[in-house]
Amino acid sequence: MFGSCLHPNNGFTDGKDLERKSSKKWSKRLKMKSNSSRNSQERAALDDVLLLRKEYSYIELIRESNQPLGIIFSGGVDQASPVIIQEISPDSIAAKSEAVQVGDVIRAINGIQTNQLKHGEVASVMLNAGHVISLQLEYDSSQSRKFS
Repeated sequence: MFGSCLHPNNGFTDGKDLERKSSKKWSKRLKMKSNSSRNSQERAALDDVLLLRKEYSYIELIRESNQPLGIIFSGGVDQASPVIIQEISPDSIAAKSEAVQVGDVIRAINGIQTNQLKHGEVASVMLNAGHVISLQLEYDSSQSRKFS
């Protein structure tokens, strides 16, 4: 229950009147917004949903000298796409970790952000990452994850 408060038009109210008025205003705002630039609002709403579903993980993969990680990816600034894992080779370091999944976005490799790197530069960073490779991954929160 709402406490009593001073209403500018009619003195004291129990708060329910304010609740009714604010819900009417909210309805009017929604109607006004739905009539103007519907496509941009739909995109913005979709972006909001997608933003809410993103999660991040930081993992470390350890490899022997020049052993491949087993990650096949697409993307890079030259492809106008984020770096996305397309395939994971069976029995590879990435597959054995169970923390890397197809569809994950690689945001950083050993602290190097991938959002400004070309595809070839990302490949080079991965090849020259050394013994311990730290990955920052972005993924959809609806995916089940296993972290060791």
